[in-house]
Amino acid sequence: MALAHLGDAARARDWAARAIAIDPDDIVAQYNLACVYSVLGDADQAIDLLEKLLPNSSVYHIKWFNNDSDLDNIRDDPRFRKLLAAAMTQRELIERTGS
Repeated sequence: MALAHLGDAARARDWAARAIAIDPDDIVAQYNLACVYSVLGDADQAIDLLEKLLPNSSVYHIKWFNNDSDLDNIRDDPRFRKLLAAAMTQRELIERTGS
């Protein structure tokens, strides 16, 4: 993430790929990769990854979808808005039912 914020896109992508290669099922690593894509301006890749993560996301993760400044570059994208609405609906359901 630091490399993405510093504008070193090639190294940011390389390190992100390494993190995913180590544990491709790690939800936190996948979320962070989506943030890297967002910071680098790769909106489609960021949103594609977030769409895959949503069904496995906890209330904690869903709050990040709504508040993480690393996703600011994609907030106006209609796909992200739809995703965020679905995440908020899922969050409300989880909080109501406790599961």
